[in-house]
Amino acid sequence: MQYKEYEESVGLLIKYVAAYCSKEPLVTDEQYDDLYAAVLAYETSHPETIDPASPTQKIGSVKKLGKDVLLTNIYQDPVELTSTSDLKNYIKSFKFNKEIKNKFHCSHVPTGIRVELTYDNGKFIRATTCRSKDKGSDITDNIYSITNFPRNIPISGWCAICGIITVHRTDLLEVNQSRSELHIPTFSSAEEYVYNSIHQVSPENTKSRRLKFYADTLYGVNRRILIPSEQISKLTSIGFCTVRDMYCESESDILNFVEESARIKDVLPTDLEGILIRLDANLPNEAEIKPAVWKFAVDLARTNVRDIEWRVSKTGIVEPYADIDMTIIDGKSITEIFLNDIQQYKKLHIGKGAVVDIRKAHGKTPVIENIDRPGKYKEPPTVCPSCGEPLAEEGGYLKCENLDCPELLVSKLELYQDKCADVLV
Repeated sequence: MQYKEYEESVGLLIKYVAAYCSKEPLVTDEQYDDLYAAVLAYETSHPETIDPASPTQKIGSVKKLGKDVLLTNIYQDPVELTSTSDLKNYIKSFKFNKEIKNKFHCSHVPTGIRVELTYDNGKFIRATTCRSKDKGSDITDNIYSITNFPRNIPISGWCAICGIITVHRTDLLEVNQSRSELHIPTFSSAEEYVYNSIHQVSPENTKSRRLKFYADTLYGVNRRILIPSEQISKLTSIGFCTVRDMYCESESDILNFVEESARIKDVLPTDLEGILIRLDANLPNEAEIKPAVWKFAVDLARTNVRDIEWRVSKTGIVEPYADIDMTIIDGKSITEIFLNDIQQYKKLHIGKGAVVDIRKAHGKTPVIENIDRPGKYKEPPTVCPSCGEPLAEEGGYLKCENLDCPELLVSKLELYQDKCADVLV
């Protein structure tokens, strides 16, 4: 890998991380890991050329977890439910022994990042993110800064505890107000805030972020698995904060819990992404039973596209944005929509005068859901909107390769300013 390719790869990693946080991943975990490994290998051989913006310069390099770690299947491709018919079909999909009744455990899923805490003979030894079944990011040093979980528990042998790291709404609001006063970009969601916080290079930076951990799953020694209701009870008894939950014996019980949660979700201390539904029974084929997640309906809003603007990013990639009439979704004003890359832009095929429906999942980046009128579409630019030099197309992206591009120079200065400011906030 040459330096030019290295810089481009760093830019791609930054984009992939942003997309992952917005629940709109651009690549698979394996593709991300391969690119990450290539960047890390280059930096190891050329430490003098490391870009401070590289994701490798934050805590959390990808690695395989320990031999005894059983990353829960609870969040590995769960069945998504959005209607009562979805729920009926999900329940009917089970084929149980006649002696076993359909009993379910429902619990809240706060907005945040899923992590796994590992304990050995009652002592906390490691924390990893749950990115895939056998891989995660080691964030142990930063997790020590979270104060609401026990470092020692009365369980002998090895065990793993899974849950969500999140932030209370009031704390995030206060942080964003402070950043706004310092003219620093604010965080668009609790998930973005948490991801940024747990991957800080210095644990001291994470310590100031007021993060919270809510446990929902406990795996014991010798691969012993408690049923969900027993897990929550045990976690609470040994000192963990747990999510709101309910034991359900029927479809109507589940719907009542979902409806009640929907009514109160806007006054809860944390953002609520949905409801986790798990079978509350011990079965021989437990690992084959997929849980379900009831996703709350997202708001839709219709707006007009005023124009398409192409901007030079911090890495020189020229990105499309849709400038729209101000629209309010979930109490937040939205004036623009990031369109990712030229492939997405061409796929949408929209332009000035378009009428679109946009959605914004709770605390997430807005995206275009439907197109009522496409407007006047224009082909992507061939020259940089800042310096006028020809653009190169690489991997679905347009890039300005002029190192003296005014916008690129300003962006790099802002990047260093943001990194310095993170130390202060």
